[in-house]
Amino acid sequence: MSALSAPVFVSAVPAFSAPTAADMETARTLFTEGKALRDKGDLPGALDRFRAAHALGRTPITGVELGRTLVLMGRLTEAREVLLEVSHIVVDPNESPARLAARKDASDLVESIRPRIPSLVITFSDLPPGTPTPAVIIDGVSVPSAATSLPRKVDPGPHEVTATLASGPQRTLKIMAKEGETVPVAFAFGDDAKLPAPLPVAATPPVTGEAAPAPAPAAQAGVPALTWVGISLAGAGVIAGAVTGGIVLSEANSIKSAQNCDGRKVCGDSTINTAKTLSTVSDVSFGVAGAGAILAAVSFFTRGQPAPASASAHVEPWVGLGTAGLKGAF
Repeated sequence: MSALSAPVFVSAVPAFSAPTAADMETARTLFTEGKALRDKGDLPGALDRFRAAHALGRTPITGVELGRTLVLMGRLTEAREVLLEVSHIVVDPNESPARLAARKDASDLVESIRPRIPSLVITFSDLPPGTPTPAVIIDGVSVPSAATSLPRKVDPGPHEVTATLASGPQRTLKIMAKEGETVPVAFAFGDDAKLPAPLPVAATPPVTGEAAPAPAPAAQAGVPALTWVGISLAGAGVIAGAVTGGIVLSEANSIKSAQNCDGRKVCGDSTINTAKTLSTVSDVSFGVAGAGAILAAVSFFTRGQPAPASASAHVEPWVGLGTAGLKGAF
């Protein structure tokens, strides 16, 4: 008959070094203070003392009293964990009856607490097929996605549960869990669960061999060329008119001074004709000067304005009998 080897279980409890005499004396003092505070109703103060005493001595006695205090405070899940840990404490061959009794009390408390712990059952509705499971946070602690749909053990009392979709919408519910009950926590997202419609993509213009038309050049802020032409014509006309006008005046004075007392002409008709011609030239010159001034003014004040497609800027001088000027379009 072959021997069967028994399975070996490795405890998950971290290694614990044997307490020193100072540790044990301190643990005894803290333990006594904890019991006194608990009797007075100071549960938070008692919890601090029992937790410190158990950390130093780590005996079944300190463990069971720490668990009892947590139960009185409504912290059932933590109390059950502490009491279960008492069973992992190595049994001393010379263990006192008090420690053996504490082990038995811890085991009984574990079984009595278990049915008192409430559960939360989280459900989701209005989720489209294929929607990832919403992320769930209970009292600030994230719940693994694999455990979201399974009953979640919590302590009795108020709780805050938040569910968030991957697309962003979020819901928060506040519930009250009583001892031993299973509390449904139902999240309904409705239209918020629908994925937003994709944004329209701008159409890309087809690529052709033609280059895009170049933007029209901005109108130049300088003086147009026609303005300079008008200024030049005005200046030249004024000078020519002034010079020929002066000559005409001079000839007229000569004609008057050259006549004798009998009224006999001494200058002849050629002098008079020359004066008339110069007078005409003077008038034409001043006419050209006026036309140049108009050209300069009009072209300057209409610069930058688009001209009709059928018209192109041009200017032509004209001379008539005793008159002169410019004609054209610009």
